[in-house]
Amino acid sequence: MIKNYFKIAFRNLKKYKGYSFINITGLAVGLACVLLISLFVLDELSYDKFHKDADNLYRIGFVNKKKEVNYFTPTPFAPALKNEIPGIIATQRLASYAGPLITNGIDAFYESGYIGADADFFSFFSFKLLAGNPDKVLSDKESIVIVKSLADKYFGLEDPIGKTLKLNGKEKIITGIAADPPTNSHITFKIVIPHKFSEDDEQEWSWSMYQTYAKLLKDYSLEGIGDKIKEIFIKNRKSDKDENTYILEPITSIHLYSGPKGDFFKAGSDIRYVYIFTCIALLILFIACINYTNLATARSMRRAKEVGIRKVSGASRRQIMYQFIGETLMLTLVAVLLAGVLVEIALPLFNQITDKTLDFRLLSIETFSLLLATTIVTSIIAGSYPAFFLSAFSPQNILKGILHGKKTNVSFREILVVFQFAITLILVIGAIVIHKQLQYIQIKRLGFDKENVLLTNKRIALKGDKLSSFMNEVKQLNEVENLAVGPMPGMTMTGPVTPEGLGENEGLVTASISYVDFNFMTTLGIEVKQGRAFSEMLPGDSINSIIINESAVKEFGWSDNPIGKRVSKREYNFYTRESIEKEFQVIGVVKDFHFLSLKQHITPLILQIKPYNKLYSQLGIRYKTENLSEFLETLEDIWKRHVPDKPFEYTFLDETFDKYYRSEQKLAKIFWAFTGLTILIAILGLFGLASYSAEQRRKEIGIRKVLGASVFSVIKLFIRDYNRLVFIAMLISIPVAWYIAHQWLNDFAYKINVGIDILIIASIAVLIISWITVSYQSLKAARVNPVKTLRDN
Repeated sequence: MIKNYFKIAFRNLKKYKGYSFINITGLAVGLACVLLISLFVLDELSYDKFHKDADNLYRIGFVNKKKEVNYFTPTPFAPALKNEIPGIIATQRLASYAGPLITNGIDAFYESGYIGADADFFSFFSFKLLAGNPDKVLSDKESIVIVKSLADKYFGLEDPIGKTLKLNGKEKIITGIAADPPTNSHITFKIVIPHKFSEDDEQEWSWSMYQTYAKLLKDYSLEGIGDKIKEIFIKNRKSDKDENTYILEPITSIHLYSGPKGDFFKAGSDIRYVYIFTCIALLILFIACINYTNLATARSMRRAKEVGIRKVSGASRRQIMYQFIGETLMLTLVAVLLAGVLVEIALPLFNQITDKTLDFRLLSIETFSLLLATTIVTSIIAGSYPAFFLSAFSPQNILKGILHGKKTNVSFREILVVFQFAITLILVIGAIVIHKQLQYIQIKRLGFDKENVLLTNKRIALKGDKLSSFMNEVKQLNEVENLAVGPMPGMTMTGPVTPEGLGENEGLVTASISYVDFNFMTTLGIEVKQGRAFSEMLPGDSINSIIINESAVKEFGWSDNPIGKRVSKREYNFYTRESIEKEFQVIGVVKDFHFLSLKQHITPLILQIKPYNKLYSQLGIRYKTENLSEFLETLEDIWKRHVPDKPFEYTFLDETFDKYYRSEQKLAKIFWAFTGLTILIAILGLFGLASYSAEQRRKEIGIRKVLGASVFSVIKLFIRDYNRLVFIAMLISIPVAWYIAHQWLNDFAYKINVGIDILIIASIAVLIISWITVSYQSLKAARVNPVKTLRDN
């Protein structure tokens, strides 16, 4: 019996080649999209689950009264946490440092992924250690662990254990080789060094640059643990006031729930993108299934006599249902195999777009399970309605040529077509909104000129007279308009300040602080609104003068003239490890400019003269040249004369800002790709349906032509039927798309308006696509000689 089912199914697929092609192609493209998105989603959900105790690992953070989340904790916090909360069995402090200059006697490179950790780093986490003892590799303060790729780069085939590398001029002994961290780890590193804490450090409860992780006992309750952490802070800071709310974030949630701000190792993603792509996958699969269902029910007239004869011959309804579901399963299996081939072809491009290394291994259990589940689900979804519909035909009526439910059949197909158009329109509107928002980001005025600004090494390799000498030589170049030293936008640090007029009981104000030189504002084209800019002719400007932005004026409550007002802030000396409260005078106010992402509102900013700050200095060069490569070669030559032992590295300021929107850029590319494929699947389905409709109405078309109807009037007749469905789809999809677009745009402090123009453009695009698809088939039918049509039986 089963063999007979498949034999008949194969004959039907072979007999109706056009129908089979449309269905297999539509399903294959749809399934390929589903498989690609599934691989992406599974990878996103797998982050940090490779750790042995992943379910018991947490990162400590706190939420301040402004609902801002921060994960930086004081140096002695981790040991205190372990000692005072019984449920915490281990803690780990991690710090991310600026890439060191590494030399091995021959080569010199700046390397990224430079982190500091406690001695039990490789026991706490499950990063694989290829050589060395996990409990001892970081026990010596002069030891380092490097990853395999770095060991191969500097030592080739030699065993690096026991050898030395110079990090920023200091020799370190290699005590361990680690495997490169998995791509699905939010913690990334190439070099791990042990922390160097002095006794004073271990007693300093001011905020620092460390993130603290905790390992809890299995099934330990988190209830009330935030309050216990707060008690630790209150006790050790000897303060009765702490307005922060302390949280424990599961390590498996960091990648998708913290976002780019929540992690200094690797920019995170967003769980909403997982939801978006999952919905897209389901919608694409739904559209592909709609195509199959529509074409199968549309062809019911041709299969009706077959069903009638089978029923008269004694076939039960269940057997007929099995027959049609079996056909769907066979067709889906062919589509799945073709989808697998399409995925293999598309994966390299998809990996490039998503910045991942996804691998589609047909022999893996995960992939096999995914394929099997997809095949079964698709077969059930796509085959159920045709099976129920066709098996319900009465054999008596079929053989008499009477099909009850014909009207219902047409209505159901129309409903499916409406849903198909609605889904397509939602995706088209979403793609246009994302594109326009990214376009808006590119052209929006930031309050400074980010174009044609080259940024040299993130950490200035020169100081004092050598830096002045280098800058003077660069200034002489015809291509250079200006240059400045300071943290470029995107590199500001934040800290508490006390503006004049705010009492101690009113609390501190958080402001971004940029240490700059005298040319900083001129180089970036930042406009002074009140007061004046910094001047080298006035020595006091480098000691106690500051410039603030308009947002700071509002935040500080200075509605009157802010010039001359004073701001107190604590200055910390990294060398003496002392902090002193200092007072500064406002000499100018600059217009607000976007020194951070457009996702964030402009916050209070303080500019202060301190150009050679060790952690935040960078040289920005404004240039004007038509031959950029030659200019870069000239700069590198000058660099090598002044810094022969350090490589010349550079980037561009506009690229720095583009990095803020990488996740949105990836989203846009993926969205456009899958929207295009959704349109393709919809076109295939509409093409097949229009083809069948034209075939069913061929005699009607012939009669109309004999009575004098033109080709255009026949085309208009077909288009009118589908226009009605498209307009209904618009009424359904536009409110839904508008709501979804607004939810996504809420991530941006500065955004476009989803106006009527976007909705009209998307609707017209979908309408034109439907016209073109239907017109082709109707034109083909209208051009057939009516004599031939009416003569055929």
